[in-house]
Amino acid sequence: MLRGNSSMFPPNVRMVHLHLINPYGASYILKENEQNADQLKNEAMYYTLNYDNPILQQFIDQIDLPNLGNISTQQNVFASFAQLIADYGEDAVNLALKTGQGKRPQGIAYFGPSKSWSSQIEEYVVDKYFPYATDVLLFDWHTAVGPYGTWSFVPIDNESEVAFKRWAPNALMLPYDLGLPTGGQVPYSTTKVRTGARRVIRGF
Repeated sequence: MLRGNSSMFPPNVRMVHLHLINPYGASYILKENEQNADQLKNEAMYYTLNYDNPILQQFIDQIDLPNLGNISTQQNVFASFAQLIADYGEDAVNLALKTGQGKRPQGIAYFGPSKSWSSQIEEYVVDKYFPYATDVLLFDWHTAVGPYGTWSFVPIDNESEVAFKRWAPNALMLPYDLGLPTGGQVPYSTTKVRTGARRVIRGF
């Protein structure tokens, strides 16, 4: 993959490398863009909901985001986060962070106001290079979820999960449990719809 040698793949397999397409976030080592939109959550099924996550709402209101560079502010953030875990439990807080929110543009895990340039490029690449894919494996080359330095795989639906367990029974899989009323849709569901693929799996 690093050498770009496509001959190592079977003839019916295509590899497409989509380089980092969030230059603003990259310059600050963030996954957010210039609108503070989390690019892992910038999906139409999210930002059209105007969803206000109650746990994140409380967390955002308790911290002084513009002054996060101050040590006292950072200490308050850690204290507020610890209190949230004490009040709601670690699983609920992690679920809130993974789900995100759509009403506080200056807050964390913000969906964004609309489809970002990064999301548009992603859709363009999917439409151009995967028009008739039956199975799609997306590798997000970062460590957003799961144990540090370990690949984690997230099937977007039951059919994809069953297939992946058959292909890689010992691989670490994580659930796509999101607290949003999206009718079962999750990030990258649109990839399956746009390509007509039977199975889509996301790897971190």
